[in-house]
Amino acid sequence: MQDIPVTHGNPDLRIHSYRRAADAGDAGAMVSLASLLMGRGEKAEAETWYRRAADTGDPAAMSLLGHLLDERGEKAEAETWSRRAAEAETWYRRATDTGDPGAMCTLGHLLKRRGEKTEAETWMRRAADAGHSAAMYNLGVLLTERGEKTEAEAWYRRAADNGNPGGMFNLGELLAARGEKAEAETWIRRLADTGRPNAMRFLGHLLDERGEKAEAETWMRRAADAGHPGAMDSLAILLTERGEKTEAETWIRRAAEVGRTTH
Repeated sequence: MQDIPVTHGNPDLRIHSYRRAADAGDAGAMVSLASLLMGRGEKAEAETWYRRAADTGDPAAMSLLGHLLDERGEKAEAETWSRRAAEAETWYRRATDTGDPGAMCTLGHLLKRRGEKTEAETWMRRAADAGHSAAMYNLGVLLTERGEKTEAEAWYRRAADNGNPGGMFNLGELLAARGEKAEAETWIRRLADTGRPNAMRFLGHLLDERGEKAEAETWMRRAADAGHPGAMDSLAILLTERGEKTEAETWIRRAAEVGRTTH
């Protein structure tokens, strides 16, 4: 699974982020997108994404698809997917017995998505301790979700030091929130330079806050051109502030169009 930074705030931005990754073939993003859609009651599209992820062999998708089918009475197909999920999990567990940190990370991620967070944390820690950067990031997310920000930051930093993009973004976010803007900018700029739209937008905001309007606009435009709706809105605000209302309205309309595609 790709390392998709946690996106706080507007749920439409989260859906947009997951949809882009899902469209690129990321099974984990497909599952996350489907789960968000389920939460909004959009079960038909959620099922489509669960099926796509399940067809890639993702055991969490298989399990969740099985639950969805079972709830609507399609017992036979539900049992088929649930059985396949159990078989896949068995293989991941066997791989962990060989000390494979990638299998440990995947098993931890699977268990977390299934709600079994205690065992998930155990496997994530084992993988992170073995040097797996995605496990470091995922462990940081799990710790953040339960409010343990100090340890979460330590794992984000280790992940970032190992080149993990999710670790870089979330570390930058934590640093910026407590006022350590210079170091935050260092991490976010490194990520923005790789072409990540959410990092470009974040960097634009950091630059705008300290009055570097020209460079802020450059990064906002790059993120907006890459299809980030939040960046489109932010760029529209910058343009409105200097009286360029026609172009600002164009970006507002584009952001609205992108937002509609997330529903």
